Amino acid sequence: MKFFRKFIKVYGDSSPSFSTIKKWAAEFKRGRTSLEGDPREGRPKNATTPEIIEQVHDMVLDDRRMKVREIAESIGISKERVGYILHEELDITLSVSVCFSPPGMIIREPISNSIA
Repeated sequence: MKFFRKFIKVYGDSSPSFSTIKKWAAEFKRGRTSLEGDPREGRPKNATTPEIIEQVHDMVLDDRRMKVREIAESIGISKERVGYILHEELDITLSVSVCFSPPGMIIREPISNSIA
């Protein structure tokens, strides 16, 4: 409770909740020295590394008709991340198909799964 009062005095309404401060105090009593999160297993937080960008680039050069989904599954990153790498990092624009509908109406649809 003593820590909570100090937080309220310093941070006012922006202070963390009592339960959060209680958890922090318990962690420090167990020997923790920082509030930073522990490293976790699984997919890396940032999938846009130079190695990944190079892999995507090489795959596109090998087969310009490769689908975004295929690249994502092959490398192990999300389709959205592949799209970001293609557009922002490699400056590759995805193609657009033009569908014709009844009486001369043209509907443009992006092809999100195709590169060429």
